[in-house]
Amino acid sequence: LHWEKDGGRIETRGLSGKYSGGNARIPSLTIRHVTRSDAGTYTCLVQHVTRRAAASLLMEVFYPVSIISISDPKEVSLEDHVTFRCVADGNPPPNITWSKTGRPLWAHVYTMSSDVRIRTSSLVLYSVNESSSGYYTCTASNGVGKRAEKSTNLDVLGK
Repeated sequence: LHWEKDGGRIETRGLSGKYSGGNARIPSLTIRHVTRSDAGTYTCLVQHVTRRAAASLLMEVFYPVSIISISDPKEVSLEDHVTFRCVADGNPPPNITWSKTGRPLWAHVYTMSSDVRIRTSSLVLYSVNESSSGYYTCTASNGVGKRAEKSTNLDVLGK
């Protein structure tokens, strides 16, 4: 009996390693200190004199959100259009919201990466005026750990 991860054999010898068990005496596989890189397909393979059997499972690793980037502060003129972007990572994929001084704002959230755990949100402000000036906060959450927040500033210059 042996285990594989994503098609590569797992070494389970020794008590201080990443993996333990996973042999005829202890068929269950124990993974210590799980990290994101441990996500993948694990397969238990058993060889008998007459036949071979295998069973696989997909292990997903959940982790809290982090905000990868937010737009730099902007200085614009009256009536300009402004777009702020916020990119967040997490598993499960993050929910992203925008607010200004605690007031929720509507924004579009989408996936631009081949990795569905990375989400991008765009906040578009049309025809800004002096009251549009201030701090805009991007908040990301996914139910794992704490939410993440980053802010950026908009300064609307009068005529």
